[in-house]
Amino acid sequence: MKGLHHVGITVRDLDASIRFYHDVLGLQFSNEPSPWFEGEELGPAVGVPGAALRQVSLLLGDTTLELLEYKSPPSETDAPLKSNNRGASHVAFLVDDIEVLRLHYAETLKAWRERFLAHRDDVERIYDPRFVRMWEFYLASSEMAFRQQAMMVFQIQLTKRQGVVPITRDYIAQEEARLRAIEGGQRPPLRLAGE
Repeated sequence: MKGLHHVGITVRDLDASIRFYHDVLGLQFSNEPSPWFEGEELGPAVGVPGAALRQVSLLLGDTTLELLEYKSPPSETDAPLKSNNRGASHVAFLVDDIEVLRLHYAETLKAWRERFLAHRDDVERIYDPRFVRMWEFYLASSEMAFRQQAMMVFQIQLTKRQGVVPITRDYIAQEEARLRAIEGGQRPPLRLAGE
């Protein structure tokens, strides 16, 4: 035995899974998403009588992640298997860096709320008082959730080769400073979404 060729995971919605694994995480296609496969010969090949499925394979380091969606027969479960059930699986990625933003993000939300309230009259004129109250409540409650550590944001860096990302995060602050210098300290004017 030389290694692991692929891992197959059955998913509820192949298109949604492709959006996550390919579009968000950046895994490349080993093969494009297939059309629906069905026929008498498929059931015995996959061990599921009457099977109709489509699949995609994504490159993941030295192996392949195969995602399958079955149209038939219907799944015997409507929720993912608990990890103690036979056949349960999970995916664990090797990543270059993970940063957990807790109080950092609370401070970000506080700054957003302060900026929002500084333009409260403009926003109310564009939308209405109900929208202003709703958005102020959302920003304040989100800030408190991060302050109490009930919520957090993970920033995960994924690269194809180890060592591409610098060991420290100094480059992030340097890039932010460079972009601030380009903007000349000017804040863009308040605009409607989509303008």
